[in-house]
Parts: sequence; structure tokens; C-alpha cells
Amino acid sequence: MADQHFPLIAQTPGVLLPSALPVATASAVSQPALPVPLDPDVPSAGASSNQISRANYIARHWRGELSLGVSYWVNNWLGYFAVAILCAGARWVLAPADNPVGWAVTASLVCSITAAVTVWQLVGVWRSAAKHQTRGGQAFWAGFAKLTVVISVLGVAGTFTRETAPRLKELWCIAVGDPCIGRHELQIIRDGTAIELNGGITFGLTDEIERLLKTTPGVHAIILNSPGGRVKEAKNLQKLIGERGLVTYVRSDCASACTIAFMGGVRRYIGQGARLGFHRSTLEGATSQQTDEGNDDDRRALIAAGAAAWFANRAYSTPSNSMWWPSVDELSAANVITPLPTVAATAPEPLVTHAKGPRAPAPPPKREGRNFGPPSDENPPSSSLCPPTYRMTARDGCQR
Repeated sequence: MADQHFPLIAQTPGVLLPSALPVATASAVSQPALPVPLDPDVPSAGASSNQISRANYIARHWRGELSLGVSYWVNNWLGYFAVAILCAGARWVLAPADNPVGWAVTASLVCSITAAVTVWQLVGVWRSAAKHQTRGGQAFWAGFAKLTVVISVLGVAGTFTRETAPRLKELWCIAVGDPCIGRHELQIIRDGTAIELNGGITFGLTDEIERLLKTTPGVHAIILNSPGGRVKEAKNLQKLIGERGLVTYVRSDCASACTIAFMGGVRRYIGQGARLGFHRSTLEGATSQQTDEGNDDDRRALIAAGAAAWFANRAYSTPSNSMWWPSVDELSAANVITPLPTVAATAPEPLVTHAKGPRAPAPPPKREGRNFGPPSDENPPSSSLCPPTYRMTARDGCQR
């Protein structure tokens, strides 16, 4: 994220600026020679080149005193590569996983330096182009250089709006705790055998869960109830779930990036009425090509996790502003979820001990709002279906 600097100038390969030296004609030779004014850009005889300091060189470019060829080809292109190296170096020196605050600060500093260098380059080229004709240069090249500056300004502004600013916003959102994704809660439940996640998948969530797993070694399942969040963090969580051999379970809804983490389970279950939601992912500031490549990688990863190819194609063809909620049958057919075994009634039933004798009749349907203790009218005194010391209940048969 935010690891690309915006272009500094429009690239125009194959174009060379002429030296623009005046050509002597026959009529000019016949005329008496006139004194030639000294070029302010060329130091007088005897002046040492060491007197031109770096600061003076920067100032001369800014004022347009350098030749158009030097301003355009040397300062523009050398500055472009210098900024590219600066951005690449900052990316390798400070990774966001190590220090999100430091990464946000570094990225902001790099963007500020890039903007300053870009302004210096383009202003110097523009001013040098304005003076090009007075130095004997051709008007065509002066106009061409100015047109290049205008195109570069528009390109820089567009790139900053589409890519740089959104990425900086995301970096600072991560740095201050990821409030743009939403809060989340982690709980140890079921006597220390499961972790339940409720809320967004924010930066650093995987580290939190890993710490809980270290302090609670009996955990063998993770319950995911999340609207999604950061794709990279979901991939980290998927990897952790797979390495620990955890079972994944959804109690309510698990959508977007949450489904990536869900696919890490060695067995994958959803509760009654729970849903899994799939769609294409997005990244703030990414280009269309980068987004397509990322989603194609995620589609292949879904297939590698065991899902059917037709399912993965449908999931990652759903637009990011929509959501596909496949049915339980579709999830089962695509091997996304593990079929649930036959489950007994959720409420515990009292133990039934039958005495020898006639078999009790089948119990009637369960009454709504009923407690486990039978009402008095379910044990008529005159009943002869149960032997002595036993009584009849409509639900449980003969009971002591």
C-alpha cells in the first residue's frame, strides 16, 4: 500500500532537443562583427567550476537559467529516478507490519519530498522553455517542453487523487487503530475450547488471536462473525488457523474478507440461519490492473483451499459493491462447508428409566413455554399403565 510514487513527468521517448545554435548566413558574414554578450549561464574565463555549488545549481534550475536540454533531460530524468529509488528504499527499510505508525510517517514524508521535487522540476523546465527562444532556440521545442509540463501537471494531479491520497488515508487509518474498519471483540468460550470473533478484521487481529492461542492451549475452534475487513489480515488469519488445525464455525454472518479466514479451517461449519457472503475485493488507491490481479490470486487461493472452480469463479465475479450469499446446498456442493452430522436436540432431556412391563405410548408434541417438570394433569391417579412406585407422564412415559 502506498508504495508507488506518482509520475514526475510525461515520458516522451525518442525526442531530442537540439542545441539550437544560430546558423551563420552569407549576408551575416559580410556585415561587421558586433560584440557578443556573455551568456549568463556560462561562467567567465578563469572562474572555477567549484564556485557553482549545489544550492546555486538548484536555484539556477528553479529560475530557468539552465539550458532547456539540461533542465528537461538531466534534471527531470535524474530527479525521476532519484525519487523512485527513495520510494523503493523506504518500502524495504520500514515494513508496515513492523511499525504502522512509522510507515505512515515515512510514506507521508516520501510523498512530500516527491511533491517538492516535482514542482522544482516542472517550474524549472517551464521557465527555461520561456527563455529558450531568447537564447537562439527554436520555438517548436519551447512549445513542446511547455506542453509536456502541462501534461505532467495533469498526470500528477490525477495520480495523487486516485492513488496516493487514498493510500495515505488507509495508512493513517491503520496507524491510529483502524477505526475505519470497525471495532472487534474476542472471547474465550465453551470452557476454553473456542475463540469467538465479533466485528471487523482489523490490522493486527492475527497477532491478538495468536496470543490467545498461546495462553489457552485447549482451543480447537474459532467462531467467525464478521462483515469483513482487511484482505491481507484475513490471509494471515487463514494461515494461522490452518497451522493450528482449528475448526472454523459461523454463528451469524461471515462476509467479504471473513470468508478468506473461514477457508483456513480443517473443518468448516455454519450454524442454522448463518450465511457466507462473497464478492470481489478492493484496495484503496490500487489501479484496475492491480485490483484484477489481486482478485485473480484470491480466486485461485479459494480453489486451492478446496472450493470448486465454478464456485470460486462466481464468487470473484460478484462486484465489490454487491454480495453473493450462496445457499447451504451450494456451499455443500462446492465443498466450502463440511456437512454437519445429525445433531440431537439442543436442550438436555431428563434421563428416562423404564421398568419392565407394557411399553409406554409415544409422547405427544412438546408444549410451548413448558418447563421440564410435567404438570399435575399428566399423571392421572387412576392410570394403570405404570406399575407401582412409577407414574405416567405424557412426555417421558413411566417415571419414578
